[in-house]
Amino acid sequence: MKVAQAANKVGMDPKAFCDKVSGNFKELARLAGIEYTHFVRTTDGDHQVAVHHLWNTLQDNGYIYKGLHEGWYSVSDETFYPESSVEKRIVDGTERMVSTETGTIVEWHSEENYHFRLSAMRDPLLKFYKENPGWVYPSIRFADIITAVQNGLTDLSISRPRSRLSWGIPVPGDEEHTIYVWLDALTNYLTKAGYPWSSPNTSEYEGGWPADIHVIGKDILKFHCIYWPAFLLAASIPLPRHILTHGHWTMNGSKMSKSRGNVVDPVKTIQEEGGAGALRWFLLRSGGFDADRDYTHVEMGKSLRELRNQIGNLNQRINSPKKWNITESIANMGGPNAKPMPTEKDDVAFELRQEMDTVMENVKRHMDNNEVDNALKSIMNLCYTANAYVQVTAPWSIAKQLKKNDAAGENVEALKPQFDDILYNAAEALRITAILLQPFLPDKAEILLDMWRVPVGERELGDAVFGKGGYGPEKGVVQPVLFPYNERELEERKRESGGK
Repeated sequence: MKVAQAANKVGMDPKAFCDKVSGNFKELARLAGIEYTHFVRTTDGDHQVAVHHLWNTLQDNGYIYKGLHEGWYSVSDETFYPESSVEKRIVDGTERMVSTETGTIVEWHSEENYHFRLSAMRDPLLKFYKENPGWVYPSIRFADIITAVQNGLTDLSISRPRSRLSWGIPVPGDEEHTIYVWLDALTNYLTKAGYPWSSPNTSEYEGGWPADIHVIGKDILKFHCIYWPAFLLAASIPLPRHILTHGHWTMNGSKMSKSRGNVVDPVKTIQEEGGAGALRWFLLRSGGFDADRDYTHVEMGKSLRELRNQIGNLNQRINSPKKWNITESIANMGGPNAKPMPTEKDDVAFELRQEMDTVMENVKRHMDNNEVDNALKSIMNLCYTANAYVQVTAPWSIAKQLKKNDAAGENVEALKPQFDDILYNAAEALRITAILLQPFLPDKAEILLDMWRVPVGERELGDAVFGKGGYGPEKGVVQPVLFPYNERELEERKRESGGK
């Protein structure tokens, strides 16, 4: 209904309107470097087949009936709300009924619809929740879902009269009704997994169902954690193994809204703030799943500077062909089969070595627990430690002394192993960092790994441990700048330097 109204507002056919909107999302995916196996649309022919099959299955199992439906309906949320979930508020100077959950305006509707027996699914849902205590993350949101189901469920309207909603899939055997949004839309998860399957009632289907994880916003928690599992249980279809819910990005502490003017254009941000990688890094590093996070251009800039000052800086500090040949130092340590110098607890290398020995397992544990921000924190802690290590050990001072001794014909054997070990330790920290960054900064990580000539077959998670070594940058090859300044930063630097 919301789509039909939006299309009507701009004088377009709903299908043409959706074609235009989907084109915008495809272009954003291209700019953001997001690849997908399927760009799913509810207008796809195979989707209509899947929806009709699910509807018929639910109907055959006795979960669909036709009857009068009355209630407070929100066009914006595309859902009915019970009396207990609405209240009177003043909206634009007028008293209106609104949803207490979302604050959107609701209106009273009464019509004959098809219904799903959601009330009959209370006990099956609670049984499933009990048997799968980690099904929804974070747990606080799962607790809210369990409480809502324990308090009782009312049957769900799953169709609208065709006279009021012509945009959508018609009900099988009743062309006067259109299947409503959530039964239609949620079935998309099954459509591209090949539903209906040729071999029903199995625990693992061709096409990859059940999904390992659904990633959703907290505002559609009810639809994915109550309605969706209820449909699947009623149709004897396995449920997705996990539901990961995230908070919202706000601006100035308020929910982003076009009417408030506090929205962020992702296309403009990608083009002007350092590219898709910089934006992805900020969202993952500063975001989280447990609560909302506030977006500011200042924080976005800080996030980019962290990459430049830590990862970019570490790379530049140790890869200094004018000062030394780090590839030679790595080779002197034994390359991929290196035998680094031993360390003691009071040795400056001890903390760095310890960090390298544990970071891979820490990142894995955080990712297994859906703690992406903590995984990135572990990676960056290694970078901070490595930069501090280079600062304390000052290889440039040893390099000067080596040149001085060599020029004077003095013995360099005492200093050279120490110098090589320092560079090897720092290079290992950078190699491990680059391997671990691949899921989060794939383009930059690939550049870094290629730069340090880490073989493609040695870039797996298990390779992110100290001592596996590498080959070092190729001598004489000009290396790209990992995190160049964007136009805004260049303008700021120009102003700060007095226009020079």
